[in-house]
Amino acid sequence: MIDAARIATLGPERLVGMFFVPGAPMLRAWIESNPLPGPTAAGPIAHLATTGPDPKAPLRAALLDLINGAEEKVFLASFLFADRAVTEALARKAERLRGGVYVLTALDRSFPMDIGEPEEDEPGKREQIDRNRRLQHFENLRTLAKAGAWLRSAADLHAKLCVVDDRVAFVTSANATDAAYQKNPENGLLVRDPMLARELGRAFARVFLHRVTHQSPPAADLDVKEFRPTPGPPWKPMVVRSPDAAVATIGRDEASLLHVTLELINSARRELVLTAFSAVDLRDHPVGVALRAAVARGVRILAVFPPDDRRSDRRETGAWLFGDAPDGAVTVAGCPRTHAKAMVADGARTLVWTGNLDGRHGYQDGFELGLATSRPDVAIAVRAYVISLALVASHRAVFNPTPDTLADAYGTPTPLTGDWTLVLPPGALWSPATLIELLRSVPATFTRRSSELIVRIGEAAELITSVDVQRRTLRVERSSDRPSNGAPFDGYLRGCRLTVTGGGKEMARPEKRRGGRRGRG
Repeated sequence: MIDAARIATLGPERLVGMFFVPGAPMLRAWIESNPLPGPTAAGPIAHLATTGPDPKAPLRAALLDLINGAEEKVFLASFLFADRAVTEALARKAERLRGGVYVLTALDRSFPMDIGEPEEDEPGKREQIDRNRRLQHFENLRTLAKAGAWLRSAADLHAKLCVVDDRVAFVTSANATDAAYQKNPENGLLVRDPMLARELGRAFARVFLHRVTHQSPPAADLDVKEFRPTPGPPWKPMVVRSPDAAVATIGRDEASLLHVTLELINSARRELVLTAFSAVDLRDHPVGVALRAAVARGVRILAVFPPDDRRSDRRETGAWLFGDAPDGAVTVAGCPRTHAKAMVADGARTLVWTGNLDGRHGYQDGFELGLATSRPDVAIAVRAYVISLALVASHRAVFNPTPDTLADAYGTPTPLTGDWTLVLPPGALWSPATLIELLRSVPATFTRRSSELIVRIGEAAELITSVDVQRRTLRVERSSDRPSNGAPFDGYLRGCRLTVTGGGKEMARPEKRRGGRRGRG
């Protein structure tokens, strides 16, 4: 007799969460009222952005202009430093200034590489990309050290910033990588206001001087050592005033980013237009509570995220934030590779920042930066930009669907119907009972590749199987407990009963991954 604990029926069960399915989102009339972004007026703050692949790389071009125009010093922060053009410009400037170039970046060689970019479907391709990027990162840092740049790193560094001569600055969502500049939807604010530039530079200096974990001073080669900074003088909070304000999170020193985010959300009466790489762990967090309250008081919301719904924290947070909204009140669009960060309230108040809607990181810890402004030209440009991302979105969000609903949305015939047996190899990462528990609670996607069928179960399991149609058997040839989240897939499994056999001794179900930088963006 078959052990009932080892059988899962895939199809009719309702899943809890926000999921993305193919298809353009239905945009309401209020969203389409200003569909195309235009240039900001010739004021002190200009919005720069890309909506997808762009060989002209305008964000990189703006950064290079700032660096090349420096006369005294350059402050630059980027977690990852894998762009050669920016590296060479900084190196030339360090040689000409005989120093004067200060960089905050990742120096610990064990730093995680997942920075929120889509993953490749081919086995080993993601790992190869990460290896190449890591090698390029440290090759670039070696070039900078030799040229006379001072390199330091800080815990939970996530800000992307350039400040030149305390007079101009650039706050951006883009890491210093070719993919960020030329492939992703990214944005930023170029600031030509000495007061704002000085405030941003002051935040950079606080981290560079007093929150450092590693450093490599100017030398003949990269020489990374652990570093214990002095506490420093008492921190003077950043000045927040209208119409413009530089805001930040600097560990326990500064929380103006959180305060301004809450003020902006709470001020909204008609609409909130926003984009970010992710919204996670916001249940009972002040930002999540504020967003839920905005929905409850009738504020219309357009949110644009990358269409990655295989992370349980994203699914759960999205459903908690928006799943109970009245029909038509909230539109969630999925735009591939989106990494931009922006929020506009009532078409009038704007925040562009370097973090995400993340209850774990960026509001109470780490280093994030942003600019808030009530300038009408900036609000118009940023609002139009977020709408432009929604207009090119390839996916729309659905809430609490069944696997049948998801499968129908993808329109791909299921490769399995009726009864099948899934055979685990000896010493497998999961027992049959554990895998069945996962299959009953998390949607399973499939990808066909020649004679193989790749089955991914949320963020918990990836099974590469051979298919025996005659025996109606899937035999697991390779597996991983770190699926390729973000990799393309053909559809969702449904309409079948799986009996799982084999494997090793009974094992506990893997715990959800919490914390860390995986997929922060």
